[in-house]
Amino acid sequence: LSQFWQELKRRKVVRVITVYAAAAFVILELTDIVAPSLGLPEWTLNLIIILLVAGFIIAAILSWIYDINPQGEMVKTEPSQKVKEEEQPTTSNGWKITSYISFLVIIGFIVFQVIAITDKSEEIPILERSIAVLPFEDMSAQQDQEYFCDGIAEEIINSLTQLDSLKVIARTSTFAFKNKQEDIREIGKILGVSTVLEGSVQKVGNRLRITAQLINVEDGSHLWSERFERELEDVFIIQDEISEAIVDKLRVKLLGVPGEITIHRQTENIEAYNLYLKGRFFWHRRTVDDLLKSIQSYEQAIEIDTSYALAYAGLADVYHIMSWRGYFPREEGFEKGKTYAYKALSINKQLPEAHSALGGILTWCDWDWTGAEKELLQAISLNPNDANAYQYISELMSVLGRNKEAREYINLALELNPHSMMMYNLSGLYYYNEGYYEKAIEEAKKSLEISQSGWPLLRLYRSNIRLSHDQEALKYLKEIISIDFSIDSREVIDAIFLESGIEGIIEWHIQWLQKKESSDFFFGSMNRNLTIAVSYGLLGDSQQALTSLEKAFEAGESGLPYINTGPNFALLRDNPRFKAMVNEMGL
Repeated sequence: LSQFWQELKRRKVVRVITVYAAAAFVILELTDIVAPSLGLPEWTLNLIIILLVAGFIIAAILSWIYDINPQGEMVKTEPSQKVKEEEQPTTSNGWKITSYISFLVIIGFIVFQVIAITDKSEEIPILERSIAVLPFEDMSAQQDQEYFCDGIAEEIINSLTQLDSLKVIARTSTFAFKNKQEDIREIGKILGVSTVLEGSVQKVGNRLRITAQLINVEDGSHLWSERFERELEDVFIIQDEISEAIVDKLRVKLLGVPGEITIHRQTENIEAYNLYLKGRFFWHRRTVDDLLKSIQSYEQAIEIDTSYALAYAGLADVYHIMSWRGYFPREEGFEKGKTYAYKALSINKQLPEAHSALGGILTWCDWDWTGAEKELLQAISLNPNDANAYQYISELMSVLGRNKEAREYINLALELNPHSMMMYNLSGLYYYNEGYYEKAIEEAKKSLEISQSGWPLLRLYRSNIRLSHDQEALKYLKEIISIDFSIDSREVIDAIFLESGIEGIIEWHIQWLQKKESSDFFFGSMNRNLTIAVSYGLLGDSQQALTSLEKAFEAGESGLPYINTGPNFALLRDNPRFKAMVNEMGL
């Protein structure tokens, strides 16, 4: 063994291996550092490791067989017994220096990694940087502090979004747990966070007693808690004071860095602010009546404070949603929304809510893809925790066929708003468009677990048809028609299925859609012709699909920009009439 080791040293195999190991170590470390920023696939590091291992074997073999003489020529190494003692090559200084440098490089990188790991552990000792702020519970005897409770939670959410590297769950998801007696640890796991903030408000006479506690999701322990007692003389000042105090405490606890957080309320009038909160409350419920109440609340807030930019942005959002869903005349509604968005930005150019609303309107109303992307990216840069902005830009990316970006943005939206029916529905749509029908079904089911809606049911119906799961498709069609309580056609479609199979069911569904009232949200004026066109596409009837699409185009149905992506109209892609519609939209 000793002789073999001496032979390895004589042939410089040991030196070559040392230098090779140092170089390989440097390559692996650099790859690990630069791969994320370059967007390299996850398997890149594994491929490099395989190549380096193969190179190691080749280098060892070549160094055993060959050597480089003092003249820089490659020569074959003779066996030791053939080399006389006096002819034994001397060790070159170059090899020595190279070996020493290689050894120092390896030691240096190891020290660097140890320091980096130590710094990281000191920066985040226990907790991942993520939090969900639950709505504060109204403990008052009169139960009349609901909007104050909601306002406290919303102010804290808005303030926490200013902290770098902190994931803050969106209001939609956290408020889904309002008035629900569920274990905090379970809520935290559902929302995907490491900490949860909860609190309560109690009004006694002319005093407010407010408590807040920060809870570790892993074990349910209290990381911090505090009680505030204030006079009710100025609710606005109280709200600011408490929100700032809590945010300051949370910043120290979660990030380990003390500092001030500025709360940008946009108005100094408590009545206008409470009306804005009401507008947001009704907007999140999304029914026709609630959206109309939302408009009323925002308009009342603006009457009180004409420079209230957030209220204008709220109106832009409402008209955007109502116009898209067919609750309001499309062109008039989108134009109103755009006007209010620009008004909000004329007051405050740095208002992310206004940029987000405008980006959505430019997407679905003006088909201004460049302008929409600019506005939505601006909204995200101003508030990286704005789940709605990520949702809107994911829709835009999907329309433009930029599927990878659409997936990345909707995943970010779901991280921030993991209890959103609409976001899971869109995630399912993007899987469907790329032909991943099983995944589309999974996402649609998640959406239905949150809220019963026609959109995920349609996704389940169509995805199962694409997979030839006819019985499953039939089951979901029955659930779709059950939304309309005025009819019961289940026995009819069972008979049609037995006689004509899934093709007969699709034809029946088309006839059912054609008879629907135009005021119906899911199956009425919003996208009725477009939905019929998709059904004809499932049947492979290109002529009828094209005719229905042209009707949808004439009616200005909201979902038209989606026609150039996904499988629904693949059979029409080369048709000149279809191309004309796509070109008209600038796609």
